[in-house]
Amino acid sequence: MNPPAAPLPVGPVAPRLRLRAVRASDYDRVYAWHVAAFKTHIEQIWNWNEDWQQRDFAALFAAVPPRIVIYEGTAVGYIQIQARANDLHLVNIALDEQVRGLGLGGRLIGMLQARAAANDQGVTLKVFKSNSRAEALYSRLGFLRCGQTAAHHRMQWLQSMIS
Repeated sequence: MNPPAAPLPVGPVAPRLRLRAVRASDYDRVYAWHVAAFKTHIEQIWNWNEDWQQRDFAALFAAVPPRIVIYEGTAVGYIQIQARANDLHLVNIALDEQVRGLGLGGRLIGMLQARAAANDQGVTLKVFKSNSRAEALYSRLGFLRCGQTAAHHRMQWLQSMIS
């Protein structure tokens, strides 16, 4: 097996879509995308505690620096990937509401799958049980449920599952 792949590189993903490294000045905007994407689901499960969310987000932002998603020259979201020995783990993906449904998430995840396949790895993720729209996307992209927690479905994609 090859060594773990690096997190998604900066640069082009598809026409009009690229990734760039996060900057310290992006923090507030990335947190706003996080809130917009996940607050409704978190409120349903645990209730939203702003102080706790701020601390947890800050720790994850430092531990797994996101890539900023740029579409047609505008920052529209972020993606966080954690490289592991046997897989790439999609920690978070959040896109502006205005660009959801344009296929950007699918393109980003497709790039992640290609990167994982090139390194003989799988891709894993957790999706809130209440987020049926995201789970439907992951299913269309070849992810299968492989477990659950009280709040999440665990999903995985393995190249061997589609071979």
